[in-house]
Amino acid sequence: MKRIDLIYEKLKEWTVGENRWVSAKELADALHLDRANVSSDLNKLWRQGKAKKLPGRPVRFTIAKQGAEKIFATKLDELSYQQPSLTIAVEQGKAAILYPPKGMHMLIFGETGTGKSMFAQQGKPKLGFSRQS
Repeated sequence: MKRIDLIYEKLKEWTVGENRWVSAKELADALHLDRANVSSDLNKLWRQGKAKKLPGRPVRFTIAKQGAEKIFATKLDELSYQQPSLTIAVEQGKAAILYPPKGMHMLIFGETGTGKSMFAQQGKPKLGFSRQS
């Protein structure tokens, strides 16, 4: 059995019927394989549509259901995926909001029409951005 097949079977075993996401390191440890090789094979499975990928650090994977689209933890992750140039801003915004104990205040500034309002709107649902924050 090929390595990619072993990885796919273990991913399926761990995630089918559950809402569980696993990292390449978890799979590599369980299968006694190199993490880089497991990560490469997981990305191949994702490109083939057999696995779903959750962006972030660490990147997490689950088994793909037929007809499923990309899953993002937050709207900001989706925005970061669509506009890679915003990745740093998204990560900094998430870090500020999630900073213990109640987050940090954040000032979003820039030229007119650069997407400041859209950035704030995308962060509201799950991260708790608000006008008072």
